[in-house]
Amino acid sequence: MAKTRRDKYDLLTLAIKQQLIGCDIIFEDEDGNEVVRTVKDFHISLNTNELHASFENGDGDVLNLKRRYVVEIDSTYKSVKAKKKKNRAKRSS
Repeated sequence: MAKTRRDKYDLLTLAIKQQLIGCDIIFEDEDGNEVVRTVKDFHISLNTNELHASFENGDGDVLNLKRRYVVEIDSTYKSVKAKKKKNRAKRSS
């Protein structure tokens, strides 16, 4: 399947929607080169705001859920924009 690169994406959203497995996360090494890792399995620790991920190459890592990451996800994935809450005027009696 074709993949689309998304900058600064929230991993918790992908995890909740069950779209994180098979997703590629792009990291940078010390030299500034891109390192692509494909997620094989994960579990979330909401107490510490961490995502414990294991990758297909056998490595594992702990990712901070407060940070956003560069990811490559399937091109069929559609994100839904959040609706803005409208403030209604109070009724005067």
